[in-house]
Amino acid sequence: MTKESIKEVTIGGLLHDLGKIKVPSTIINKNGPLTDEEFEEMKKHPIYGKELLKDNMNIPYSSIIGIEQHHEKVNGKGYPYGLTGDEISKYGKIICICDVYDAVSSDRSYRNKFNPSDAYELILAGCGSSFDSSLVKSFKETFSVYPLGCCVRLSNGIEGYVIRQNKNFPDRPVLRILYDKKTKKPIKFYEIDLLETPNLIIEKVV
Repeated sequence: MTKESIKEVTIGGLLHDLGKIKVPSTIINKNGPLTDEEFEEMKKHPIYGKELLKDNMNIPYSSIIGIEQHHEKVNGKGYPYGLTGDEISKYGKIICICDVYDAVSSDRSYRNKFNPSDAYELILAGCGSSFDSSLVKSFKETFSVYPLGCCVRLSNGIEGYVIRQNKNFPDRPVLRILYDKKTKKPIKFYEIDLLETPNLIIEKVV
């Protein structure tokens, strides 16, 4: 992608949910799952977003189309139009992946957020059905489930931070261990390569 196209898709990503300002606040702020009728209204927010921005000369039209299409799925089961495959713009497909990852990684009134590795696996599971296969491949090759410097807690109670990634295994980084939650004391630095210690998993980000 060119610098200009990266800028355009970023604008679309930042403004993708703008249309929700036209959805009743009782629906947006509802403490629980939506009814079918409420969901039908919520499904209009991509169209509302386009309507709000279509006359703004400062917003690229390609960004606006990405906003309008960010809930479309390549298998035709998305909304608001049920578009399939190449009917969906590249920006729409990219923003869709980002939106789903962000949504499941955030707490909701009716469910807890997914941990990063589960959110990552959800995106991979949607490859070719919900999401464009080539974009999921790019996501898999470039995405860091646990970025460098990220502090995590392991299943044995030990805490540390990510110092290196293992290529093709984004959920099994190399950690520098700092703290034992069980003893509640700092410990002498040492490293753990999770690719070589299958008995340990990352329990949560701390």
